[in-house]
Amino acid sequence: MVKRSSRCFYKWSCKFFRELEELLIARVAAQIALDTPNDDGVTLRERLLQVYNSSGAYDQRLDIPFVPRELEYLMGWFWELRNAVGGNGFGANPISFAEIKAWCDLTDTELTPWEASVLRRMDNEFLKVSNKNARDRSKSLSSNKTRMK
Repeated sequence: MVKRSSRCFYKWSCKFFRELEELLIARVAAQIALDTPNDDGVTLRERLLQVYNSSGAYDQRLDIPFVPRELEYLMGWFWELRNAVGGNGFGANPISFAEIKAWCDLTDTELTPWEASVLRRMDNEFLKVSNKNARDRSKSLSSNKTRMK
C-alpha cells in the first residue's frame, strides 16, 4: 500500500484542498440532479438534451463541474462505494465508516484522512440532493392526485 500525505504544510495548501473538495462535491450534486429519473423514468439530462437537439436551446445545467484527472480516482471510489450501499425503504443509506473500512480491506486501498473525509462529504451531498429530489417528486405526485379529484 502506498502512503500519501494528508497534511496541509502551508496555508495555501489547505485552501487548495478545500477548493478541490468543493469541486468534487459540486460534481456529485450536479450528476445527481441531472441523472435522477423523474416519475416517468426520464432524467433531467435526457429532457435538456432533447430540448437542445430539437430546438438548439442549450441549458447551462448540462455544464457539470470539471474534475481534474488527478481527482478522478476519488470520483471512481465514491461511486464504487455508493453503488454497494443499500437503502432502507425511505431512501439511500449513508456510507458508513465500517463500509469504507471493509471496502479498503477488500480492495487493499489505504485512504488518507483527507480522502476519507472527502468521500463522506461527497456522500452527504449525494444524500441531500437525492432526498430533495424524492421530496420534490412526492410533492408533484400529491399535487397531481389532488388535481385529479
